Amino acid sequence: MYKRKVIKIQELVDHVNEKLALKTIDQLTKQTLSMLLETFLHETGNYAGYNHNFNWTEDPDRVNKDYDRHYYYKG
Repeated sequence: MYKRKVIKIQELVDHVNEKLALKTIDQLTKQTLSMLLETFLHETGNYAGYNHNFNWTEDPDRVNKDYDRHYYYKG
C-alpha cells in the first residue's frame, strides 16, 4: 500500500521563492516555477499575492519583470 505524500505549502513557497531570487536561473524557468506555485496556492486556498525581487529603479527597461517574484502564503 502506498503511503500518502504530503508537503507543507510554506516549505514549497520558501523553496520556489529562493529559486526565483537567483540571477543564474533563466526567465523561462522562473515563469514555469511561478505558474506552478500559483496553481498550488490557488488550488489550496493559500494565495496571498506576490511582490517583485528586484529594484525597479535599477533596470527600468528590464524584460520579463513579472517572473522575478516573491510569493506570499496565507497559511
